[in-house]
Amino acid sequence: MVRSPKAACVLIADDEATVRSMLRRFLEGKGFQVVEAEHGREVFHPEILEQTDLILLDLAMPEMDGIEVLRTLRAKGLNIPVIAISGAVGGSHTLKSAQYLGAQTVLSKPFDLSILLRTIEETLAEDST
Repeated sequence: MVRSPKAACVLIADDEATVRSMLRRFLEGKGFQVVEAEHGREVFHPEILEQTDLILLDLAMPEMDGIEVLRTLRAKGLNIPVIAISGAVGGSHTLKSAQYLGAQTVLSKPFDLSILLRTIEETLAEDST
């Protein structure tokens, strides 16, 4: 069961420490709980997954990229909503793959934080219905 949007726990999966830090400060300032993963494999640690209501997923990460994370989430039957974030490194094919594999939304870096906030709130609201 998803918590109310303001008490939701957002997992930030991004290999860039500065991006994770900036997003953490912003989201915590808006009342969200935040956990972080430096690479795709960390997403699947049980202590991280059990508290996660939504994943902000960078599509270009070492060890396990965002596309493989999406594939694994679906293969395991985990229906955690995902907002993919991309610097468009892989081009439109990567973005289409992310949507095909279940990312609710794909945002291109750099993105406006107010758009990110609205997207998170809307995604959590849709998931709770």
